[in-house]
Amino acid sequence: LIAEQSKLETFVSILTEAAILLDENLRIVFFNQAAIKTFKYFNNCIIGVPIFDYWPYDLNNKLIQILNKMVNESSSNSIRVYTQKTFTIFDRKIEKTLRFKLTTILDRHRKILIGIAIIVQDITYEVKNSEAGRAQFIGHVSHELRTPLFNIQSFLETLLEYNHILTNKQKIEFLTIANRETTRLSYLVNDILDGNKPETFENSK
Repeated sequence: LIAEQSKLETFVSILTEAAILLDENLRIVFFNQAAIKTFKYFNNCIIGVPIFDYWPYDLNNKLIQILNKMVNESSSNSIRVYTQKTFTIFDRKIEKTLRFKLTTILDRHRKILIGIAIIVQDITYEVKNSEAGRAQFIGHVSHELRTPLFNIQSFLETLLEYNHILTNKQKIEFLTIANRETTRLSYLVNDILDGNKPETFENSK
């Protein structure tokens, strides 16, 4: 048993993602070096301590209900996996965006809960890049939308102001251009709406 435990701890310790193991009472049993890097206040002294004593208040609020639900539903003899994307502020200067994957661990013989494994991904860099890309996209879209709007407004204002001196041919030409720009604008808006897919919370059993 000691040899198997040593193998497991060695494997978990080399994971690049933060790994935390809790017992059935949500007390800390094990965590790897990546967890120490993510949660800088983790140290050997917190083994055996409830996880909620060491997580920030806002993070506890987001995860305590999920963890308690996993414990309470363990009697159904099924493994439950929850993935929760959330964020927390560790101090006044640093904000991290983390993705949590929580999995129940059952005794394979008696089918009872013996712990909960938590894998934490630090996706702060990816989120910042995504936000930068989103800002660039919005700037590009704004430019693309302004052009047809400006053209439509210009030709309609011309028709209203000079209606009495424009020939029918000129009026038809201006209306044709305004109609073409309206169609272009409609395509742009539809492309933007079709590409807008919101993120979801995942819960699988």
